[in-house]
Amino acid sequence: MTPEETDIDKAEDMEPAELSVPKEISLEVLVLRLLKNYTRHKLKHQFGIEWNKEWSSQNSASRNQDPAYQAYRQRKEHVIKDLHIDFRRHRHPNEFLAFFATKVL
Repeated sequence: MTPEETDIDKAEDMEPAELSVPKEISLEVLVLRLLKNYTRHKLKHQFGIEWNKEWSSQNSASRNQDPAYQAYRQRKEHVIKDLHIDFRRHRHPNEFLAFFATKVL
């Protein structure tokens, strides 16, 4: 069993009050986190490409010069495109969540 499967099993066994979800999180932020985590997971497990933590501390100009980041970003765009997400069509977070759930879950 992988660490991710173990975490999922633990989360499924917890009561809702035990789950560490901020109460003041907006739906928009939740949707963006969901998409970010999904794409990072898919990139890591399907393509073997991981987010480099050093990129977080770099400004966008220097990060964009890094060939590894460029490859990561290009593959990420393909993953999102493969979902066939039309952000113009699914503007409201509820619509996006419903659409995302039917595509991914």
